[in-house]
Amino acid sequence: MIRDALQVRGMPLAGSPLARLRVVGAITLALVRVQLLEAAPRALALEARGFRALPSRSLLEPPADSVVQARARWGFVALSVLILVAGVAGWA
Repeated sequence: MIRDALQVRGMPLAGSPLARLRVVGAITLALVRVQLLEAAPRALALEARGFRALPSRSLLEPPADSVVQARARWGFVALSVLILVAGVAGWA
């Protein structure tokens, strides 16, 4: 998309290696500019979802499991591995 836009503006995309190197610089500049413009809206969206810079709990810090929940989780992991092994070995 950026390459097409640069080509429409008259940037040569074929030719000598020097001309191609100039194109890489222009494409890089356009990408950096777009990312800088999109950084603020993305940061606001993440903050609205609970990913803040503050030390408050977010989705990255889930609540601690109880002993029963931890054992159940490891049991499901073991059961999943057993099902995969049975499927590969042809037992199922």
